[in-house]
Amino acid sequence: MSVPPTSDSDGDRAVAARVDCDPPDVPDAELLNECLRRTAAGDRTAFQTLYDMLSPYVRDSAACLFGSGESANNITDSVFIDVWQRADQYRSGDEGARAWVLNVAGMHTMSRFRPN
Repeated sequence: MSVPPTSDSDGDRAVAARVDCDPPDVPDAELLNECLRRTAAGDRTAFQTLYDMLSPYVRDSAACLFGSGESANNITDSVFIDVWQRADQYRSGDEGARAWVLNVAGMHTMSRFRPN
């Protein structure tokens, strides 16, 4: 899917972005759940694995809404900082780790649409 050129609020520059809105391959749910549980215990290696497996989903979702580039990367960084800080709130019986992380991403994305 191509995003048509748009201009910023001042009309100074046009931005053309190529955004692929198809999600990457779905990672193993049990591995994701275990990584999120270990992240809650402060395991940085598990967090890195979680990031490596789910950041493409978060970045692609953000890119579909805001275009690829810095905005999508900033949202992705913000989401995973929040995931690290809130991982202890994850309950595997409620939803899978992928859904939980994408819910966090949705909250960050929606906050961009709220008026200041």
